[in-house]
Amino acid sequence: MDNLKTSTSVETGENSSNKRESKVLFSEPAEDSDSSQHSLLVKTPATVSKDEPNAALIKFPPSNEPKFEQISGIVRFKHQDEIHSGSPYITVNAKATDEDVEDLVERIHEKKMWNLPKPSLIVSVTGGALDFKMKKKYHDGLRQGLQRVVATEGAWLISGGTNAGIMKICGEAVRDTVLTNLSASDNRNRVVAIGIATWGSIPGHEEYLTQQGNPDEFGNYEAHYPKPVKGVGLDPNHTHFILVDDGSVGEFGKEQVLRGKLEKKLCSEKQNGVKKRSATDTETRVPIVCVMVEGGPGTIDTVRQALKNNTPCVVINGSGRAADVLAYAVKIKEKYPEDDQKENIRSLVRKKAESDLNLKNLPGKLDESVNWLIECLQVDFIDKIRIYDFEEEEGDSTGDLDRAILQTLLEMGGLSARKQLDLSLKWNRNDMVEQILMNERDNISDNDIDELLTKTLIDNKLEFTKIFAEMINFREYLTIEKLEKIYNETLKVTTELFLLQILEKAEGKTAVPKPDHTRKAIMTAFNIDYVPQLQEKAVQGTESISARYSNPEIEMFVYSLLFIRPEASEYFWENTLCKTSAALFAILVCKTILNSSVSRLDMSLQLKIESMLKNYEFRAAGILNSCYDVKVDHCHTILKIKHNRWGNKTCLDLAIQADCREFISQSGCQTLAQEDWYGKLSYRNSFWKILGVTVMPLLMPLLWFKTDDSTAKAAVYEYRKRTLGPPSHNDSWQNEEVTVSVGNSSGKINSFDRCRLLYTTPIVTFILNLIATLLFLILFSVVTLKGLKQVPSTEECVIVFWMLTLALEEIRQIIFIYESSTKRRLAVFFENRWKALDILALTLFASGFVMRANSSWGLLNVAHEFYVVTLILYFVRFTSVFSLHNYLGPKIVMISKMLTDLGFFFCIALVYLVAYGIAVQSLIYPGITQPAFSIPWGVFFRSYFEMLGEPNFEEIGATHFDNCTEGSEAAWPYESCPDETNSIFAIVLKAIFMLFTNVLLLNLLIAIFNNRYNDVNKESNVYWKFQMFLVIKEYYNRPWLPPPFIIISHLWTLIVCMRKRSEPEMSQSQLTERIKHLEKWEDIRAKEFAYLTEKRLRESIEEKVKKTEGRSVAIDKSIKLMKDQLESRLEATEQVLSDMNERSQRIEQMLEEMTGRTEKTKTN
Repeated sequence: MDNLKTSTSVETGENSSNKRESKVLFSEPAEDSDSSQHSLLVKTPATVSKDEPNAALIKFPPSNEPKFEQISGIVRFKHQDEIHSGSPYITVNAKATDEDVEDLVERIHEKKMWNLPKPSLIVSVTGGALDFKMKKKYHDGLRQGLQRVVATEGAWLISGGTNAGIMKICGEAVRDTVLTNLSASDNRNRVVAIGIATWGSIPGHEEYLTQQGNPDEFGNYEAHYPKPVKGVGLDPNHTHFILVDDGSVGEFGKEQVLRGKLEKKLCSEKQNGVKKRSATDTETRVPIVCVMVEGGPGTIDTVRQALKNNTPCVVINGSGRAADVLAYAVKIKEKYPEDDQKENIRSLVRKKAESDLNLKNLPGKLDESVNWLIECLQVDFIDKIRIYDFEEEEGDSTGDLDRAILQTLLEMGGLSARKQLDLSLKWNRNDMVEQILMNERDNISDNDIDELLTKTLIDNKLEFTKIFAEMINFREYLTIEKLEKIYNETLKVTTELFLLQILEKAEGKTAVPKPDHTRKAIMTAFNIDYVPQLQEKAVQGTESISARYSNPEIEMFVYSLLFIRPEASEYFWENTLCKTSAALFAILVCKTILNSSVSRLDMSLQLKIESMLKNYEFRAAGILNSCYDVKVDHCHTILKIKHNRWGNKTCLDLAIQADCREFISQSGCQTLAQEDWYGKLSYRNSFWKILGVTVMPLLMPLLWFKTDDSTAKAAVYEYRKRTLGPPSHNDSWQNEEVTVSVGNSSGKINSFDRCRLLYTTPIVTFILNLIATLLFLILFSVVTLKGLKQVPSTEECVIVFWMLTLALEEIRQIIFIYESSTKRRLAVFFENRWKALDILALTLFASGFVMRANSSWGLLNVAHEFYVVTLILYFVRFTSVFSLHNYLGPKIVMISKMLTDLGFFFCIALVYLVAYGIAVQSLIYPGITQPAFSIPWGVFFRSYFEMLGEPNFEEIGATHFDNCTEGSEAAWPYESCPDETNSIFAIVLKAIFMLFTNVLLLNLLIAIFNNRYNDVNKESNVYWKFQMFLVIKEYYNRPWLPPPFIIISHLWTLIVCMRKRSEPEMSQSQLTERIKHLEKWEDIRAKEFAYLTEKRLRESIEEKVKKTEGRSVAIDKSIKLMKDQLESRLEATEQVLSDMNERSQRIEQMLEEMTGRTEKTKTN
């Protein structure tokens, strides 16, 4: 224990040992060293406490056995890339006892020291330092595999800590993990990489890693360590260093014994507060694994020590040298397991070691290494060795190192089934989880499964969630208490600002203590009464935290949507009933998030939400069409079912609130709307026929009603044929028996019933209101044209009463919106944008009426102006009737959207208007402030009219007022003539302004309008159907009498409500079984739709593959043809060359013969 005590005394180095005083140049580490060292500064958050003990100076007496005193401090690496704020280091005596090691471990966890939490996993990496040669593919694979290990929560990486070989790769893995997880600042998510090296082998250890300078107020010394010129220093990416000192200088491998003791002590610590029962208790023992990469004899010794400590080892075969030799030895042992083959095995291993380790000239070292290898092949040791072969592993071997390490821990680490599952979860290996559950299911309790499922839900590990969810009854699993825990724990780690934003608005804080508060936040953000559906037993009594949900998948679906988890939300959506309403709710959530300010700032979030939106829009419409194609009545019933969990809203209500035009435009919604629109009238009646009979009831016999079966079938057949086209062989209605009766179908209905059915039909209600609106506009126009008198005219009194009935109707509509609060009723009421115009018109008229009623105020003219504006608004409101027309309806949508664009455009134009207006006003009317209206006129209105093409040259002096005098001759609203001094400059400004606004800005506005026109025109049919549906919905819920007679309906409604008694919930209970049947039927149709969609996608992919194959075959043929042509051309060329060679030879022979004859001639 004394060896680890810190000395605070500072003494000189005169008494240093001879061993230290000798000037020893730092030699390069030996090739067999597995712990090559180097220097570096590493920055790690919260690694250094202000309460760290004082650093002490190493002092050795003048004896051969130096006295050890510990040094601790922070090393900062100069001239090197840093990712930590400083790496704490401590020196330890190489001869430390078990008690000393235990004290060291305690100090590692102590807040005043390193403040490291207890590890959940230890990975000890050993291997080569210098001469470390490895293919880049394997190098990257090792780094990526180690990165996954380091990223594991609570994992510790232990290596030699130097900047060479496998230790450098470990540092790179640490660096990549830190850089990809910068937000992990809390203690449990810290990356811990401890380098254990020999202190005397580090270049400049006495110069830089001792007490230098003055300590800070807490007694901490800093070591600023440069990159060494010679030797190998510490790796700058490791977070902590333990430097083992045995008094030697320039020697390596002196830390191996202490490293083994430290790893043994760390892995024997108890975990998670579980009381330790024994040193080998698998429940409390920290899992540890040793990874061997390349290396020399020292690496073999390190692995041997690890095996002695009962540590399983992963040997990377193919990494080179020692790792390949040990892997070869293990394979030889497996090939010759008999005891009589020991000498043969030793001989083969020796031969392999001699060649791979290059120990031919070192027989002593060779024998020692062989002995270590043979010791590793003992029965107790070889079972803990796993060979990981880069070449033989299936798939992408370079990415499966983490899998090999995990399998080693699971198979050889002696861990319990629960501990194995925990490790598999941390490393995201769902394949290993399936394997463990298959083999160890009996040893895993249901409580363990529940805890693991909860953890996977919080961590958004969907693949694991699917595995665990299949093993339990999810309805029994999810209680209010567990849902509360899931919400609270997820909120601690969520980065989705949208959820935090809506929760802050709803609760005034960013933490949610209970799911009920989250539901309130949902209602606030989405205008939906979200009511969780508990099981019947829980509903009968008080709601407790152990109560369970009747449809827990819906609860998790909502949870996944709020935390923006697309895959999880889709999984829970697929496993719930009422898929159509759930998909529409998802669309509402997605559009609400897209319209929030948070999504506009986060592009990745916006893309994710848009993808979810398209997915659920496609699914909602697809399921609706699938239901409609099979059975129309069931489809319509599904659309009209009120869902308690969505605040008694139907699918149609959700679609309208979410502005889901694509869904509303589907045939299922449109046919339902037409059925409600026509009521008891037959589809065979045209609009003009119904209009004529409404105005002239004597023509009633000309109308068709849905009373006769044959007539109704014929009408349905004709309507479907007209709207959907001729039936195909797959249509379910093509074989319906249709018989059309001749004449009218009025034989079974008396005249009174015919009138009642006619005038209570929504289409007739619309016609009556249309006629009443026209009369109202005509009468109101007369009132405004005549002007207002002190005594109200008869026409004005009628208009006032008419407006009163309109106001009562708006109040009735608000009251009959079934929402939980007035605020929410108003929100739903104003979803129809025309209602805002109605309220504005009523407000203006009421204000004008109050002004004209109080004649003493003298505001009769102002009241008249209010009346005029009100009339204009009602004329604009009248255009809503065009929504029923397939051509005019989309144009109304275009106008509304263009008005929005115009508002944004005017914000841009206003800047230039004000700038120009102030400049010109100050030039032509300098110092003029009277009358008060003159400045706003000059700044705003003059420039506005000039932008629209009214130049007004007279005011700026382009033309002179010869007769302009102060007073009456001055231009309105000024009392003086314009100043002509600056007229030229004002004309220049006007020219520039009109050029900029009339040419540039107005053309920009035209381009914006053109773009908006094209966008709406592309989907004009969808817009028309959606707007028509809204009109039908409005008049379906409206009293049949038009204003002002609508007050009769209001009085009747009031009397009925006062006399209405509470009715037993018999009807709802009778519908329960039918609703359940329809939900199951809808689920079947949804699965059928999903199957067909997947099938089409698969066929599409197969077709693409076939086309690709055909193209590849054609390309192969072309290549072969080109090859044949080239070969034939080459052959022809070769033949030509051959002929030319023959000819050249003949020419040479002829020349030789001629030369010979010439010589003979000369000789003669």
